[in-house]
Amino acid sequence: MSSKRLLLAVVLCIALCVCVGLAVQPAFAQDDLKVGADKKIGTQQGLDVLKNSGSKDKPTASKVQMAVGIGSIFVTVAIVKWL
Repeated sequence: MSSKRLLLAVVLCIALCVCVGLAVQPAFAQDDLKVGADKKIGTQQGLDVLKNSGSKDKPTASKVQMAVGIGSIFVTVAIVKWL
């Protein structure tokens, strides 16, 4: 690969990144606009969401959410093994 082609490829990659950067809208972190269940789940630490604490103020994960979480571990192992 000649230096001209390498330089052309780098310039095209930079031009593509600039075009994509100009086309997208800026994204900002979510503010404290909602006080719903999503905010309560977001404030939990680690696996505290999965524990059944019995109190109404702490959210708990459903059986489907726990199954999807555990199943994703097996899917990840399969992908890493066969790719």
